[in-house]
Amino acid sequence: MTARVLAALFSLSIMCLAHAEQPPVTPLSHPASLHPALSAALCRAAAEDSALAPQMEAMLESGLISYDQVGDVLNLDCQSRSLLERVVAGQHAENLEYLAIDLGLDIDQPQVQMGVQLVSFIAFLEARAVQAEPALKAFINEYLAYFRDAEFNPNLALSMY
Repeated sequence: MTARVLAALFSLSIMCLAHAEQPPVTPLSHPASLHPALSAALCRAAAEDSALAPQMEAMLESGLISYDQVGDVLNLDCQSRSLLERVVAGQHAENLEYLAIDLGLDIDQPQVQMGVQLVSFIAFLEARAVQAEPALKAFINEYLAYFRDAEFNPNLALSMY
């Protein structure tokens, strides 16, 4: 384990101890069922570039969530914004890459809450770019342009064979 993952695990254990009077942690089946301490940790990590990966990895390695449940984390409520919206609005490229590439999510599957419907990761980004101010629009469009490039996204090279 890396030092960042160990530090994230330590901070998670401290937060869980601080919230010991709350219900026990249950596996994530819907964003609302995630323990409040874990939700808060993920939301904080989403707001800081390069912080989401170690936090998520710590939760995955400790069994608090599983890889087939991480898609639900995209819709986690982070102060009236989804976790994905927080990452995009903050222009946190490392966190966005972690969510879209490293976790191996199906970015074309409808799993992102947008209003009352579920849309794909890519559809969410495209819709967000339309509504965005110029700097955010440029960030999203640059990300979308590079995402389908196998040099930027090595998972594409693997799936081509």
